[in-house]
Amino acid sequence: MTRVIVCTLTIAVVLLFGTTAYAASDELLSGMGQKFLRGVVNTFTGWIELPAQVYKGYTHGFMGDENNKIVGTVAGIFAGVWHTAGRTISGMGDLAGFWAADPKDNEDIGMPLDAEYAWQDGRSEDLFNPKSG
Repeated sequence: MTRVIVCTLTIAVVLLFGTTAYAASDELLSGMGQKFLRGVVNTFTGWIELPAQVYKGYTHGFMGDENNKIVGTVAGIFAGVWHTAGRTISGMGDLAGFWAADPKDNEDIGMPLDAEYAWQDGRSEDLFNPKSG
Protein backbone atom coordinates (compact mmCIF):
# COMPACT_ATOMS: atom_id res chain seq x y z
CA MET A 1 0.00 0.00 0.00
CA THR A 2 2.83 2.42 0.80
CA ARG A 3 4.40 1.71 -2.60
CA VAL A 4 1.21 2.83 -4.33
CA ILE A 5 1.09 6.05 -2.32
CA VAL A 6 4.79 6.77 -2.93
CA CYS A 7 4.46 6.06 -6.66
CA THR A 8 1.33 8.23 -6.92
CA LEU A 9 3.01 11.13 -5.10
CA THR A 10 6.15 10.77 -7.23
CA ILE A 11 4.14 10.88 -10.45
CA ALA A 12 2.15 13.88 -9.19
CA VAL A 13 5.33 15.78 -8.32
CA VAL A 14 6.93 14.97 -11.69
CA LEU A 15 3.83 16.14 -13.56
CA LEU A 16 3.55 19.29 -11.45
CA PHE A 17 7.16 20.34 -12.03
CA GLY A 18 7.09 19.13 -15.64
CA THR A 19 4.46 21.73 -16.58
CA THR A 20 6.40 24.45 -14.78
CA ALA A 21 9.57 23.54 -16.66
CA TYR A 22 7.67 23.64 -19.96
CA ALA A 23 6.41 27.17 -19.27
CA ALA A 24 9.91 28.28 -18.29
CA SER A 25 11.38 26.86 -21.50
CA ASP A 26 8.86 28.82 -23.60
CA GLU A 27 9.82 31.96 -21.70
CA LEU A 28 13.50 31.13 -22.15
CA LEU A 29 13.12 30.66 -25.92
CA SER A 30 11.19 33.89 -26.20
CA GLY A 31 13.91 35.70 -24.24
CA MET A 32 16.60 34.22 -26.48
CA GLY A 33 14.77 35.47 -29.56
CA GLN A 34 14.32 38.95 -28.09
CA LYS A 35 17.99 39.13 -27.12
CA PHE A 36 19.08 38.02 -30.60
CA LEU A 37 16.81 40.60 -32.25
CA ARG A 38 18.04 43.36 -29.91
CA GLY A 39 21.63 42.34 -30.72
CA VAL A 40 21.03 42.60 -34.46
CA VAL A 41 19.30 45.97 -34.13
CA ASN A 42 21.94 47.45 -31.80
CA THR A 43 24.87 46.12 -33.84
CA PHE A 44 23.67 47.53 -37.13
CA THR A 45 22.05 50.74 -35.86
CA GLY A 46 24.58 51.73 -33.18
CA TRP A 47 25.94 54.43 -35.52
CA ILE A 48 22.62 56.29 -35.15
CA GLU A 49 23.78 57.27 -31.66
CA LEU A 50 26.21 59.84 -33.12
CA PRO A 51 23.63 62.10 -34.79
CA ALA A 52 21.05 61.29 -32.09
CA GLN A 53 23.35 62.46 -29.28
CA VAL A 54 24.33 65.60 -31.21
CA TYR A 55 20.62 66.38 -31.64
CA LYS A 56 19.92 65.66 -27.97
CA GLY A 57 22.86 67.86 -26.98
CA TYR A 58 21.51 70.71 -29.09
CA THR A 59 17.93 70.25 -27.91
CA HIS A 60 18.62 69.85 -24.19
CA GLY A 61 21.74 72.02 -24.03
CA PHE A 62 24.72 71.28 -21.83
CA MET A 63 23.92 69.66 -18.47
CA GLY A 64 20.23 70.54 -18.93
CA ASP A 65 20.87 74.25 -19.53
CA GLU A 66 18.86 74.93 -22.70
CA ASN A 67 20.60 78.30 -23.17
CA ASN A 68 23.94 76.56 -23.75
CA LYS A 69 23.15 74.77 -27.03
CA ILE A 70 26.59 75.16 -28.67
CA VAL A 71 28.43 73.44 -25.82
CA GLY A 72 25.63 70.86 -25.69
CA THR A 73 26.16 70.14 -29.39
CA VAL A 74 29.94 69.74 -28.98
CA ALA A 75 29.43 67.54 -25.91
CA GLY A 76 26.86 65.59 -27.96
CA ILE A 77 29.57 64.70 -30.47
CA PHE A 78 31.71 63.11 -27.76
CA ALA A 79 28.66 61.47 -26.16
CA GLY A 80 27.66 60.18 -29.60
CA VAL A 81 31.02 58.53 -30.19
CA TRP A 82 30.90 56.97 -26.72
CA HIS A 83 27.28 55.78 -27.10
CA THR A 84 27.93 54.48 -30.62
CA ALA A 85 30.78 52.31 -29.38
CA GLY A 86 28.80 51.16 -26.34
CA ARG A 87 25.63 50.28 -28.23
CA THR A 88 27.49 48.49 -31.04
CA ILE A 89 29.64 46.46 -28.64
CA SER A 90 26.56 45.67 -26.53
CA GLY A 91 24.77 44.47 -29.66
CA MET A 92 27.67 42.22 -30.61
CA GLY A 93 27.68 40.83 -27.09
CA ASP A 94 23.95 40.09 -27.34
CA LEU A 95 24.51 38.33 -30.65
CA ALA A 96 27.38 36.26 -29.28
CA GLY A 97 25.53 35.30 -26.10
CA PHE A 98 21.86 35.31 -27.10
CA TRP A 99 21.59 31.73 -25.87
CA ALA A 100 22.46 32.70 -22.27
CA ALA A 101 19.73 33.71 -19.86
CA ASP A 102 19.56 37.34 -18.78
CA PRO A 103 18.20 38.80 -15.55
CA LYS A 104 14.55 39.91 -15.64
CA ASP A 105 15.62 43.58 -15.80
CA ASN A 106 18.88 45.51 -15.83
CA GLU A 107 18.17 47.67 -12.79
CA ASP A 108 21.45 48.67 -11.09
CA ILE A 109 23.56 46.79 -13.67
CA GLY A 110 26.23 48.86 -15.42
CA MET A 111 25.91 52.38 -16.78
CA PRO A 112 22.33 53.08 -17.90
CA LEU A 113 21.76 54.17 -21.50
CA ASP A 114 19.38 56.94 -22.54
CA ALA A 115 16.87 54.50 -24.02
CA GLU A 116 16.61 50.95 -25.31
CA TYR A 117 17.31 52.01 -28.90
CA ALA A 118 19.28 54.93 -30.32
CA TRP A 119 16.31 56.67 -31.95
CA GLN A 120 14.27 56.82 -28.72
CA ASP A 121 14.45 59.95 -26.58
CA GLY A 122 14.58 58.17 -23.21
CA ARG A 123 15.83 59.96 -20.11
CA SER A 124 19.15 61.63 -19.43
CA GLU A 125 21.46 60.30 -16.74
CA ASP A 126 23.90 62.36 -14.74
CA LEU A 127 27.38 61.30 -15.87
CA PHE A 128 28.86 61.59 -12.37
CA ASN A 129 25.87 60.17 -10.47
CA PRO A 130 23.91 57.91 -12.84
CA LYS A 131 21.59 56.45 -10.19
CA SER A 132 20.11 59.88 -9.36
CA GLY A 133 18.26 60.36 -12.68
